[in-house]
Amino acid sequence: MDMMNEKKLYYLLLALLFTPWIQGSFQLIHEKPIYSDLATLAVPTLNENNWLSGRYQYHRERSLHREFGFRPSFVRFHNQLDCWIFNRFNAHSVVRGRQGYLFATEDVEAYQGKNPIESDSIANRMQRAAEIRDLLRDRGKDLLIVFAGSKARYSPEHLPEGTGQINSPGNYAHTLKIAQDLGLECIDFNTFFHLIKDSTRCVPVSKRGHLWTPCGAGLAADSLLRCIQRMLGREVPHLRTKRSEIARTLFEDNDLEKQLNLIFPFGDDQSVCPPYECGSEKIIQPPNVFVLSDASYLTLVRIGIGQCFGRHSHWCYAVPECSKYPAGLGRMNNEKLVRELESCELVMVMATDAGLAELGWGFFESAGALLRSGKVRPAEFWNKVQALVEYIPSDSTWMKHIREKALQKGISTDSAIIEDAIWISEQELK
Repeated sequence: MDMMNEKKLYYLLLALLFTPWIQGSFQLIHEKPIYSDLATLAVPTLNENNWLSGRYQYHRERSLHREFGFRPSFVRFHNQLDCWIFNRFNAHSVVRGRQGYLFATEDVEAYQGKNPIESDSIANRMQRAAEIRDLLRDRGKDLLIVFAGSKARYSPEHLPEGTGQINSPGNYAHTLKIAQDLGLECIDFNTFFHLIKDSTRCVPVSKRGHLWTPCGAGLAADSLLRCIQRMLGREVPHLRTKRSEIARTLFEDNDLEKQLNLIFPFGDDQSVCPPYECGSEKIIQPPNVFVLSDASYLTLVRIGIGQCFGRHSHWCYAVPECSKYPAGLGRMNNEKLVRELESCELVMVMATDAGLAELGWGFFESAGALLRSGKVRPAEFWNKVQALVEYIPSDSTWMKHIREKALQKGISTDSAIIEDAIWISEQELK
């Protein structure tokens, strides 16, 4: 009998040892994936060179360490125990504040003035921004710099005890002052939200998220669109709530809590977002905007600010959430950048306090070279092209030439019209 029990125990232990491999290979049980900013590891092809060099074994071992069966469940269980028993988070990027608030570590460090940027470096970057502003204005465009603000700066009363400003005034104050001294168009949401903090029922910053609530994003969008209207000198559409609809949209508002990878969340992970619509019925020409930002702009995208623009191009940097946007985490592409600069009327560069060290993400350097080279043509050029495209079909002699040209080149008539319009506009610019 004892021998029989020993065999059962042996087979049970053997089955348990093989369970992670079975789950990892066949995914028999659905698991909630781990929220992580680590890229998926690519395992090299198994061949003689990779095997003898040890490259295959090294990458395969790292891959198995991350992807074995039930790993997400084990990680969440471990994190939950640490949170309950030791009041500790196993995510270096998240700080526990008071009254259930969570803060990004980088925001707290930016508030404290840690990792200061040299004043000369800030001045040089802002000087380049001013040069870009002048070059854009020569082409009928403009530049807007947006300081998205800091959750830690808005709610210092919810920071952990003992958290104070070490180095003052810090990167944010230096950058803002130099930008204003150079006459750059700026919006400072740190100041804006502090001014309305005691006079509005809206809670603009998320309790367990990185920055704005949908309500706060609505206020920010309204201010942003009014600023763009003033800069362009014409009426711009504005976001408004749908008064006719009682229904409300649930909006995930806990991106910091997701990084903790717990089994049981601190509370409801969704907040109510009023449905927004763009009041553009009477707007003939919505603005074309090119936005470069960190994650601070994503909440504005989610509530629908893009509805208020004619062409809305958003390049997002610095965080995993941005990987689904056109530029992702990639480097500046000159060909794409020329196209964006030609198509837009306004370039908006936006960052939180923690992102000021990388403000522009190489845009000021890349755009300066392109604008000086003459590759980016002014807005008047494309207005002339459009006028010619509309006129050419009404000229019978010209259209005869267009048809012959299209036949010779094997292209459509429309393409031939655009070619002629661009060529003539380029000659007039010389």
